[in-house]
Amino acid sequence: GAAFEGRSLKELELPKAHGVWVLAVVRRDEAGHEMRELASAATRLERGDRLVALGTREGFAQLLSEVKGGAAPLPQAPAPAVPPPGAPAAAPREPAPDEVLPEARRP
Repeated sequence: GAAFEGRSLKELELPKAHGVWVLAVVRRDEAGHEMRELASAATRLERGDRLVALGTREGFAQLLSEVKGGAAPLPQAPAPAVPPPGAPAAAPREPAPDEVLPEARRP
């Protein structure tokens, strides 16, 4: 939102206000090429910036609400690649032929 444009991450105090830490900023240069830069306290946000951030679902909801001026749905996170603790283990499978490595030779 406009309230964030031109302000530094230090000024915004996102970790304190929302529990959200900005790790990197993705933006386009004048030629339209995508640029990624690591975030620092001095990083100033510009219109169109996309943020790579870490935080809680609730923190992101609060931040999006503030940025957009109202409640905004959060995108769903992808399913975890590893089953949670206590979940049944996947059944073993036979490796595909291109996954089989020849056995090591013994001297």
